[in-house]
Amino acid sequence: MKLLQRILKQKKGNAAPVPQSGANGVVYYLLECWNQYADLPDSLLPYVDTVKTKAEWEKLGFVLEMNKYGQIRKFKVENKYFSFIKVDGEQAAEAKAIRLGKRLTHNPEHIALLIQRGCRQDEFLYSLASE
Repeated sequence: MKLLQRILKQKKGNAAPVPQSGANGVVYYLLECWNQYADLPDSLLPYVDTVKTKAEWEKLGFVLEMNKYGQIRKFKVENKYFSFIKVDGEQAAEAKAIRLGKRLTHNPEHIALLIQRGCRQDEFLYSLASE
């Protein structure tokens, strides 16, 4: 009962939480395709698994709208859902992907699918042979 009262009290008076910034004071987001690499819409191909700031994503035409839980709302393209995942940039791979502007795709099968769709090998932080 007390938990329910706290939740209701939070809903009444609080706006959506603001995401905390990363180590350098900037909040980054990764465009996540939820393993839909084989069916990825062409319009999202240049952007999937890349990490950018909210302002950079919005400049590209994306809308990063927060829900009441402080998460970015999922969006739908061609009957498939995609989302932005907050990246703090504190992990070595994330920091390197941000610094170099590379895709943060880990799975070699997903990298191969994206290359078959027209992406270049040098766009990825990880190579096909790295794992």
